[in-house]
Amino acid sequence: MFIKIIKSNQPAVLIFLIIICSLLWIKTFIFQDITELSPENIRMPLYDLFYTLLSKNKIILISSGLLILIIQSLYLARLNYKYIFLEGRTYITSVIFILISGSVLELQWFHPAIPGSLALTFAIDKIFYSYRKEKALSLFFDASFIISVGSLFYFNIIYFMIIVWVSLIILRTFNWREWFVTITGLITPYILVCSYYYIFDDIVYVKDMLFSNLHSCSIEISTDITYIIYFAFLLLLVIISIFSMFSKLGLKKVSTRKYFSIIFWVFLFSLVFTLLLPSMFIDGLVIIAVPASYIISSYFISMRSKWWGDIFLLIWIGLLIYIQVVK
Repeated sequence: MFIKIIKSNQPAVLIFLIIICSLLWIKTFIFQDITELSPENIRMPLYDLFYTLLSKNKIILISSGLLILIIQSLYLARLNYKYIFLEGRTYITSVIFILISGSVLELQWFHPAIPGSLALTFAIDKIFYSYRKEKALSLFFDASFIISVGSLFYFNIIYFMIIVWVSLIILRTFNWREWFVTITGLITPYILVCSYYYIFDDIVYVKDMLFSNLHSCSIEISTDITYIIYFAFLLLLVIISIFSMFSKLGLKKVSTRKYFSIIFWVFLFSLVFTLLLPSMFIDGLVIIAVPASYIISSYFISMRSKWWGDIFLLIWIGLLIYIQVVK
């Protein structure tokens, strides 16, 4: 029943989405101490600008992060409307994205990884749009530029430039100009930032900022049995979904196979970066949520027995409620 509801594109799904957000964030709105909502490293310039404006009020700081995640969840659904790589037009991706990205209480505010994750989603849109386009120079410049701008909020997004290059291999025949514009798009925002700080005689700050973000550590969360069970369940669900996705991929049209190949690489790199980089250890969950929401959605949509989908969803929501209660 529950899977059937969230698989539809009816307004009821949006109401369900709002209810989930309310349940997941209510504890943060009530009990979170605003003095704890600040990154320990030197803030990247664009994030510092917005954080300075928003941090004066706890409700605004938390609401901003939630609003971005809701917008991103709907944008992820829109990408499927646009490229149709999941069966049917559905909001299931939006629901699953919120369930994943909102599962850790320590990320329920205007955390830098949230605008970074949104930038990655915008870049994926540009990449997908380049498929079978005769002239795609501007699209790959835009994708690289967006990722670079995203890194000015959350530095670790810079590592996802590798997705742009992997996508060039998957979607395009070799064209050196397309590879060259990705470098141009990547460095342009940093040239502008360095120029700004050079004019104001503070270029050393750029070096300190980059060094701080390269060597920073992620936020810390409790490693008790609650989170271990939750992440083990989530990992199991993703693994099952990946096997299901690849078993059916050969039956899909060529564009769908290519889009899902890129989504899989985004998931793989986001998982590797999250596990290997101390600065992404927990923050990376918001990034992983982007590809994982598509992968899990594909599995739920293709399920023959809807009971299994309902069971998985109820266990998932039950674990999240338990985390909210005991943490």
